[in-house]
Amino acid sequence: MLIGHDKIVQFFATAIKNGTLGHAYCLVGSNQVGKRKLVNFLASQILNTPEERLATNPDYYYLERETDEKTGKLKKEISVKQSRSIRERLQNSSWLGGGQIVIIDEAELINDEAANALLKILEEPPKKAAIFLLTIDDQLLLPTIRSRCQTFYLGLVPDAQIAAGLMTMGADQEIADDIAKISWGRPGRAVEMFLDADKRNEYYIETQRLRNLVNAPFHAKLAALEDLFGKKDDDPMQKRDRWKSVLDIWQMQWRNFLLKNQAGEAANNFSTAQIVEIIDRFKIAQKLMGENINPRLLIEETILKF
Repeated sequence: MLIGHDKIVQFFATAIKNGTLGHAYCLVGSNQVGKRKLVNFLASQILNTPEERLATNPDYYYLERETDEKTGKLKKEISVKQSRSIRERLQNSSWLGGGQIVIIDEAELINDEAANALLKILEEPPKKAAIFLLTIDDQLLLPTIRSRCQTFYLGLVPDAQIAAGLMTMGADQEIADDIAKISWGRPGRAVEMFLDADKRNEYYIETQRLRNLVNAPFHAKLAALEDLFGKKDDDPMQKRDRWKSVLDIWQMQWRNFLLKNQAGEAANNFSTAQIVEIIDRFKIAQKLMGENINPRLLIEETILKF
């Protein structure tokens, strides 16, 4: 179910109805704010195909990072081979006569060679084809690519709208309101927590863990983190995903502390400048978590800040 972003939905509804759809769009927003859900909703309208069947439509092409066969991990970039595959797809006419849709997820991860290949496609756009770039930050795209796309920024969705969406999915009002408050304005996160109670429990557990960590002696912090690192034989990918999720929760809690400080409601004994520095450290940690760096040392270094 699509929650929020009504003005953007209305814009595209009008463009589809009037036959004025452009050839390239860039949807910008934080993770789980609804970029993928929105673009698949639009694709279903354009291709006249139910969302759950888009993957079977030959005129629908979803491009994302590939998995490295040797390591089993996602590759760090979208390759030039993948970009060129778009041209190959679009060289052919629509199979079903309703146009073609190309979606590039995490477009900020397109490497330079791939970006240049994509630029050539945007400079000579095929007829009856629309390319959607999804990104958390359009400033990470080449300026020449940005200039050829119409950009839409997906903002955070109000809690009331998220709660209403969850109730439509079957949640009772109390649960819907509770989830909306801890979804950070991200419908995807709200739906995930509604469908998976473990995700909701993780939020409350990690929020309490953070409270216990703040201003605690370092040896106590290490003890509080022990179960977070799991056993040696636990799946490495699952552990890394959990660490990223935990860092995300902690970072949002520090954002809440910052908002309270700015409102004159001191949540702890940290100054605004100190909280900003801690949030910046979390951003660095999140970025480095995807690199070949020891996650335990990374998290331990981060908690030294508070």
